Amino acid sequence: SRVPDILTPGEIHALWHSSGKRERAAIAIEFGNGLRISEAIGLKWSDIDFENETVSVNKSVVKGHVGNTKTEASMKLVPLHPYQIEDLNAWRAVAPYADDGDWVFASHRAKGRKPYWPDAILARRIRPLARDLGINKRIGWHTFRRTFSSMLIENKEDVKVAQELMRHANPNTMLRLYAQAS
Repeated sequence: SRVPDILTPGEIHALWHSSGKRERAAIAIEFGNGLRISEAIGLKWSDIDFENETVSVNKSVVKGHVGNTKTEASMKLVPLHPYQIEDLNAWRAVAPYADDGDWVFASHRAKGRKPYWPDAILARRIRPLARDLGINKRIGWHTFRRTFSSMLIENKEDVKVAQELMRHANPNTMLRLYAQAS
């Protein structure tokens, strides 16, 4: 099998910095916390505590269906960095659906009743932008999660801390599946 692509800090910065407000917020959440895309798409504005800089991951959306997170260990309060709060606030300021009960990434086609289809954002916005920036790697939503995990290990973060941040029940899962040697 092929080795999955990991983005460099420069590539992450270029994508994040060059993105529109919606995509920038999505990249900030995906890379900055290593959330699964189903969890990020499952966020509602009420899940984000802007004052305490946390997000409550309590559901996921897979193929348009709202359900539980992948595992019980995934259901956690996740810290947010001030840059993530800034990006989320910037997106909320222009988002057509910005009430507490609305999806953070609400679909305009579904008039806000459902979240965006994440692959559409990836195919229409993020991958073309990556190509324009000269990033010739295979980028999927999981690339951001894998990059987050690999950078934790590369920066010699304690395995237990990395496991908690990735919200895995077992630290071996993170080491075996996500972290690549630098």
